[in-house]
Amino acid sequence: MRPPAPAPPKGYRPHVPLKVKLEAILIHGPVLDEDGNRICKVEELDFDHQPPLMLRVWNPDANDTEPPANDPQYLVPMARVAHRKKTAKKDVPEIAKTKRLAADHEDFRRKILSRECGEKRKPSGRIKSRGFTKRKSV
Repeated sequence: MRPPAPAPPKGYRPHVPLKVKLEAILIHGPVLDEDGNRICKVEELDFDHQPPLMLRVWNPDANDTEPPANDPQYLVPMARVAHRKKTAKKDVPEIAKTKRLAADHEDFRRKILSRECGEKRKPSGRIKSRGFTKRKSV
């Protein structure tokens, strides 16, 4: 069985150089605010990693994620309000769910590997009956 892919170290967030930000803007086109006006200042933009850094696979040889954290193809410029909303409503819960499932999977692997060869699992108890509904007699 293949071990789960390693996640980046906790707190991994490299600095995004201005050159990479400008390349991302050129690749993904102009960014509009909520009113439909073009955002012209780089300082008013946030750059969203898609997929989020904590959901990428860690490559210890390159000391970076796959795809690389500062690859302009995977950095999407967004208005600050829209980026914060997406991060809070979509990315953070998805990262938490991934961590939770990874922990559950690791517990399951530990239980399975601790069994002796040919050992069957213990039954958890009696199967409970749901009973029968009582009909009214006419």
